[in-house]
Amino acid sequence: MHMPTHRSTRGSAAAGFTLIELLAVMLIIAILTTALLTTGVLKAFTAAEETQTQATLNELSVSLGNLERDLGSFPSGDWRKFRSFANAHATRLRGLDGKQLDGGSEVNAGSEILYLLFESLGKSPGIDEKFLQDTDGDGYREYCDAWGNPLVYLCTLTDDAGQKTKLRSAEGDGFEEHYVRAVTKVDDDRRSRGSWQLLSAGANEIFGDDDDLQIFGKE
Repeated sequence: MHMPTHRSTRGSAAAGFTLIELLAVMLIIAILTTALLTTGVLKAFTAAEETQTQATLNELSVSLGNLERDLGSFPSGDWRKFRSFANAHATRLRGLDGKQLDGGSEVNAGSEILYLLFESLGKSPGIDEKFLQDTDGDGYREYCDAWGNPLVYLCTLTDDAGQKTKLRSAEGDGFEEHYVRAVTKVDDDRRSRGSWQLLSAGANEIFGDDDDLQIFGKE
């Protein structure tokens, strides 16, 4: 009868450990590959969303320029001040009625005002329906970014304190209210030439950092 030797036993153990190590390496490679691919896909999605949001901002910018040429001034992003603006241009803004001018809440006011104003003039910018929502449920639609959050509109000639807006929570469950202040020329040199601002909080939903997407009007 042939009896196994200690040497052959040690060889089998060594071969077994080599197989385990190989499987471990393959698993690590698979995890790293998945992580890299996921990161690449997320970056691609973010880039696409930024492009879509910038396109919306550009469309609104063109419409605001046309509005200023038609009416001679820009609307306030505050409902109370907007009523004064609408009354001053009552002969041109016949599409607005008194009930509409009651306005919604102070949340998302600027974006709601732009939508209402362009609709009443029959000069709505060419923005896809998916970027039009009523995120705060007050009956007034807002222009939104690609992440489903309302854009912020501020008229820097009349709106001193900025406004409130609602952003999705990190878990995507409901909305949280945020206060957005106007960008000053200390923050950005372009502000010194601005007569209005349009802002998106970007993918991270935080205002005031490098992730923001924004566009400024010119006096």
